Amino acid sequence: MADIDLSAIFNEVNTIASLAQTKVSGDLSTHANAIPKGTTTTDLVWPGKNHQVGKKFGPYTSYATDWGWANPTYLTLSCSWDYGGTYDGLGLYIANVHLYLGIQDLGISEAVDVTGTFDDPTPIGDKGSPIAQLSATLQMKYSQFLGANAIDFKTVKFAVRGNGDADPPVVVA
Repeated sequence: MADIDLSAIFNEVNTIASLAQTKVSGDLSTHANAIPKGTTTTDLVWPGKNHQVGKKFGPYTSYATDWGWANPTYLTLSCSWDYGGTYDGLGLYIANVHLYLGIQDLGISEAVDVTGTFDDPTPIGDKGSPIAQLSATLQMKYSQFLGANAIDFKTVKFAVRGNGDADPPVVVA
């Protein structure tokens, strides 16, 4: 069996794209992996497990909702990932970590700007049973009048692990 260096867990992608002034829900374009250095996700055995965790924000209202012309806006920031990947029978690694923005009823002249980054992965556990952990930070700005009137700023942190556990999304600022 291979001796896995816990410091050699790496992330193929470190930064994700921005959804600026968007009116659509969707994947924030890029994904991340926390796997042994020198491997690809196809080198690992994946039991096909997937998990998702998210946090909803809102309602945000505008003059249009105050006057009954539109519904309140709700935003959901979430994360999904495959977990439980093993390499040479060892470890619990992470693949296909995706960050998502869900928008419900974004009104006329309202805008959302979300950016995010993945931190470097950190190992937990020991050499005999390493577990990968990957954190992400999302920054969200909700505004009215297409960015001219910023209403809400949030920074949300996620941490997901190769055993399927996650820290609940936490608003840190």
